[in-house]
Amino acid sequence: MAKLIEFSPLRATDVKLPSRAVFVIANSCVEMNKAATSHFNIRVMECRLAAKLLAKHKGLPWEAALRLEEVQARLGVSLEEMLLITEDALHPEPYSPEEVCRCLGISLWELRTQILSPNTQDGPEA
Repeated sequence: MAKLIEFSPLRATDVKLPSRAVFVIANSCVEMNKAATSHFNIRVMECRLAAKLLAKHKGLPWEAALRLEEVQARLGVSLEEMLLITEDALHPEPYSPEEVCRCLGISLWELRTQILSPNTQDGPEA
């Protein structure tokens, strides 16, 4: 088991791991002031976009999708099945904002004003 810690709202949940799960623990010894950068926020936004893209791919109401676990719960699939769905639906290369817009059927303006946060609008690929 692993412990999933969420911050909004604050809660901790036990998560059953696949039998072949492996953890790699690494430390780059580089300090990161999360309050002074948007790196953390960009990762959160990347996960949010992935949830929306997966929801749309599976015919779910993607506009409300915020977290991957929500999509998994709506699909009623295991973690292993969710990984297969993700590998099938999303490509490993970064998505451009324009590609995200094409996939979701929205404009760049809608992406920037309704989905991205102010500090992730100009980050790396969406």
